[in-house]
Amino acid sequence: MNIKWKAKARANLFKDYSDNEISLLKESGLVSVFFGLESGSPRVLKNMHKNIKPEDAIKSAVICRNYDIEFYVSFMFATPLETLDDMWDNINLIRKLKEVNSNTQVQNCIYVPLPDTPMYDQAVECGYVPPKNLEEWANLRVSIRFEERDDITWIPSATLREYAKVYNGEFSDYRHLTEREESGEYTSVFNKS
Repeated sequence: MNIKWKAKARANLFKDYSDNEISLLKESGLVSVFFGLESGSPRVLKNMHKNIKPEDAIKSAVICRNYDIEFYVSFMFATPLETLDDMWDNINLIRKLKEVNSNTQVQNCIYVPLPDTPMYDQAVECGYVPPKNLEEWANLRVSIRFEERDDITWIPSATLREYAKVYNGEFSDYRHLTEREESGEYTSVFNKS
């Protein structure tokens, strides 16, 4: 049919596909797979109930490299109970993924507590004061830049300052994929021949 398509997958399942299954997906037009890894820290992954390991992500990145499939992955920063060591686990996993697969595309997100989730409850227990009504929720500032967020009260301020310093040092020029595409820095897999 000569079509291109993108998929979402769990790293712990994707790595278990056979060569034949991956070949069939590639032949059918698969050009990119999005993995919501969220963290390189085993401790944070356990807290998120992700049921994946950083090693699963590395194996999936290698598979995508071997089949010339874009490896698109998201990471979440500053989750409740997260430490600087956890953030370094994120950074080190991102570096490793780019090392094993140069076609790794990373989406960074700074955590936003959402009601009725276990991590929201943890954030509240750690000092987060949530919006009081729908208007406040609608006006909540969501950004990938720590200096544009004033709601991250679930991490002690001294820790958050150090966390933001390390994050900004590592991702000083970070922009989402859509922004990079608009500037011409990135070409979508759907636009490649």
